[in-house]
Amino acid sequence: MNELLTLLTLLIFTGGIACLVIGAWLVVSGGTRIARYLGVAPVVVGLTVVAFGTSAPELFVSLVAVLRGNGGLMFGNVVGSNVANIGLILGLTTLLSPVAIESRLIRREIPLLIGVTFLFAALCFDHALSRWDGLVLIGIFAWFMWWTLRSARRGAVIGETADAPPVAVPAADWLPTGHLTTDATRNGDPATESTGHEALHAGDSSTFRHDTWGRVAGQVLVVMVGVAGLLFGGRLITESAVSLAVSLGASETLIGLSLVAVGTSLPELATTVVAAKQGHNDLALGNIIGSNLFNILAVAGPVVVISPVEVAGGATSPQVVSMLLLTVLLALAIGRRAQVNRTWGVVLLTVYALSVASWLRGGV
Repeated sequence: MNELLTLLTLLIFTGGIACLVIGAWLVVSGGTRIARYLGVAPVVVGLTVVAFGTSAPELFVSLVAVLRGNGGLMFGNVVGSNVANIGLILGLTTLLSPVAIESRLIRREIPLLIGVTFLFAALCFDHALSRWDGLVLIGIFAWFMWWTLRSARRGAVIGETADAPPVAVPAADWLPTGHLTTDATRNGDPATESTGHEALHAGDSSTFRHDTWGRVAGQVLVVMVGVAGLLFGGRLITESAVSLAVSLGASETLIGLSLVAVGTSLPELATTVVAAKQGHNDLALGNIIGSNLFNILAVAGPVVVISPVEVAGGATSPQVVSMLLLTVLLALAIGRRAQVNRTWGVVLLTVYALSVASWLRGGV
């Protein structure tokens, strides 16, 4: 009888994962199309729309978990997802195709990710994440979004210096018909792009097709359906994960670090692999970095404001140490080569495997 219940729980967990993957795909697909119709550059999409869409499963699973009093599951999900994003997902992606960085975007994002990760560890020092800690994380997230959108509006690729070569953005792929199609705007000329956006908001039919807002509305509906899938999948995963933790004698944190973290990171895996194979390297690596930033700032932040969470082991817990180590290794992997090659992919995968093994041995 117990074996049957365990099997049923695993089936429910698998169904929850399926709902999350489908829901996340709809959110990313719809959100990306909205960005395309409104003329947002791919690199900004990777850091915002795609990163938020692929981090949405972590948000919903964590919210449902903490509202049900399973704070350990939330902590394990956030930390485990960040570890899986770098060690497992980026590691596997680079084995399939080395990820080269075509812009200087990451040279500012990487230090930000390192700083945010160490801040999160420092906030865990007192063995708890309080509401004030959550407000700090939300404040940083608000600044990050303001900074990202401000850079996008100025027509600049975040992190580029004044002497950096412009990054071409094909108008046919990312801009509405007739909107900003000159060579200057495709190369990110701020003055021309500003003019284009003024014409856009003025409603000039020569720069913005009349049916664009209808398309945007349609994709908003797609995103809403995806969010519904995320909510339902999050509930299924949380309930089945807690049930598994009880039946197998494992802690909620361990389940969150393993099954839930990997399951909710599947959207990042699919997005990153597809983007890298299609040559959208900024989108691929931007998705990983953006997702990790979102997990700490926009997932852990709001969740602990709703309900503070205890952190077993504090800043020196094996899980937090693993997250710090892999984040630093990511920066070293990119280095001055502006790419993550297969050798570093093997290193990241090895560290991830050793981390999970140590969690299992320690029983978390």
